[in-house]
Amino acid sequence: MREILRTSSLSQAESLAIALEAAEIPALVSNNNFAGLPPPTITVAVTDDNDYDRAVTILRELDQTPVVPVSRLPSQRMLLGILILLIAVLLTLCLQLY
Repeated sequence: MREILRTSSLSQAESLAIALEAAEIPALVSNNNFAGLPPPTITVAVTDDNDYDRAVTILRELDQTPVVPVSRLPSQRMLLGILILLIAVLLTLCLQLY
């Protein structure tokens, strides 16, 4: 058994474990059920030393995954504008009925 990752990020450890499982590489995640401050050290280890190099390659690929910033798309802004306009028209019509 060889350790390939030591982190305090549960999401990083779980992402690696899922990627290894998809590649049919048996792995163990330790300390992933502890909660508290500061976060515990979580380790991911491959059970078969022969899978170590493939597992490290998968870890590097995960680390190189670009992070896309979350922002509102133009279509979302347009939908929000239309929604606000519809609410304004509805309120105007309701006020004219009184």
